[in-house]
Amino acid sequence: MGNMTLMKSLHALLLAFSLQTGMLPSVALQSGWGSSPASSLRMSSEVTVFGGGGFAGSRVCKLLVAQGASVTSISKSGTVPKWCKDEPWTKEMEWKSADLLSVEEYSLDEVVGSPDAIVSCVGVVN
Repeated sequence: MGNMTLMKSLHALLLAFSLQTGMLPSVALQSGWGSSPASSLRMSSEVTVFGGGGFAGSRVCKLLVAQGASVTSISKSGTVPKWCKDEPWTKEMEWKSADLLSVEEYSLDEVVGSPDAIVSCVGVVN
């Protein structure tokens, strides 16, 4: 499957989520890419998902792993969600913890690294 399949799958998942909840997670792509971010994503892309431990974020992580992306989830707990703790895909990605309200900027830079794309699925920050 190519780049467009990955992006279409991600968009379909995000659309389904938004229709069910009335909310739409945002996708922020790193600068320096061409005019079409979709054409820049490749199967070996490194993607960081903020809120990857939540309802939408964990499903986005699952989809990205299935498409061959190298995925890192960043959430407050940094743990695999209960609904998928025994699923094989959860062991093919990295789960990191960071509290977005209290983490220092340099520390957040260290946790995030320099992925090709960042997907924000943060629903509520409290």
